[in-house]
Amino acid sequence: MAQLSDVYRAIDMYSDDCKENYEKLIVIFHVVMISAQYKVFGNHEHNETIPWSKKINNTLEINYNNNESSNIKCTFKLKEEELHI
Repeated sequence: MAQLSDVYRAIDMYSDDCKENYEKLIVIFHVVMISAQYKVFGNHEHNETIPWSKKINNTLEINYNNNESSNIKCTFKLKEEELHI
């Protein structure tokens, strides 16, 4: 069985608990969409690859440092239709 290439899909979202911070999520869907990886780009050019497994209500929680002294937890809700290609 041939290995399928990953499908790349970008989702731009705001997070209510990341005030004044806009996050762009680059979603990499794998075969059968069992898992995904997210690269998060914030106002401070922070980027990180975060593994994610589908959970109840499609909730994605992200922890990142927006500067040297602050750690912010962001919660994103993904709609079911956004998870399908």
